[in-house]
Amino acid sequence: MKKPNPVLVILTALWRIGIAVCAFAGWWLYGHEFEELPFLTQSGNLLVAIVYLGLAFYYPIASLALGREPGRGKLRGAMTLLLMVVGGTYVGVMGGDTSEVYDLLTHVVTPLLVFIDWCFVGRSQNRARWWHPFLWIIVPAAWLIGYTLTDGYAWVRGGSPLYSFLNPGRGSYPMVVLGLVFASLAGAFLLYGIAKLKNVLSRAIRGPEQPEQQQQRPPLPYRQSPQQPWPGAPQQPGPYPQQQATYQPVPVQQPYPPGPPPQGPPPQQGYPPAPHQPGPPAPQQPRPYPPGQQQPGPYPPAPQQPGPYPPARQQPGPYPPVPQQPGAYPPGPPQQGYGQPPPRS
Repeated sequence: MKKPNPVLVILTALWRIGIAVCAFAGWWLYGHEFEELPFLTQSGNLLVAIVYLGLAFYYPIASLALGREPGRGKLRGAMTLLLMVVGGTYVGVMGGDTSEVYDLLTHVVTPLLVFIDWCFVGRSQNRARWWHPFLWIIVPAAWLIGYTLTDGYAWVRGGSPLYSFLNPGRGSYPMVVLGLVFASLAGAFLLYGIAKLKNVLSRAIRGPEQPEQQQQRPPLPYRQSPQQPWPGAPQQPGPYPQQQATYQPVPVQQPYPPGPPPQGPPPQQGYPPAPHQPGPPAPQQPRPYPPGQQQPGPYPPAPQQPGPYPPARQQPGPYPPVPQQPGAYPPGPPQQGYGQPPPRS
């Protein structure tokens, strides 16, 4: 939405100054005596003059600063309803005479100008809420409560109430008050309906108004907090007992089947190892000493070291065992079992 036109803002301010002048003139011509302020006509016109004079100076400054007319029209609605009650009661209920200038200003001209201002001037009334009519009737209700408690402000006229049709001493007084309250409330909701209709027409002609700006708080000064140790994530209880992680070594795969390791170059990478074929047993070398007798050596026999493979089992082969060859023995009687027949008995 575009910013408000400064010319229209100034013209609106002059218009409301004119309303304030008209209301003040009516109060001044009525006698401008403070003893007569309990009359709703005098007090209402004086209050409208003060409020609209303040709006005439405040609204232009706020409108140019914010880009729209501020507020929601609470004061304007309250003042419009107040003068509607004044003019409607004087002309419609009391049948008052408007031939005098002060009567014409206070009961006809000023209420009509305030009503026109609510219907056609400004846009703050477009944002009125449904509960605002209950706020607008506070001023007439406060005056009516004071009127009832002081017996019709009897001290102004020497003991008699200000208005003859509104006499607290009569039995019909509660019904008259109830009628005034309902009439005021109906007028308040009439103003609310006019404001909503004006809002629809204003959006159709000039587009939606600028949204209300949110007040931003100034940033707080930077304050470094003391370093706290990170407590870590809380331990969540699970359905299983907590177990400590254990690491087990991976068993080494045996590249060869059980038995003595094969002789020869290692198998090529990428191919499975060739199966071990059992061969003929190696020939036994002759020993320089008789069998069955262990010759002492300079060193004790070495203990057998455990190897990565279990001891090989003697596999029967397709060949018979190789006969033992006689070796060189020292001279002596021939040993039994070395190529000579046993002696006969």
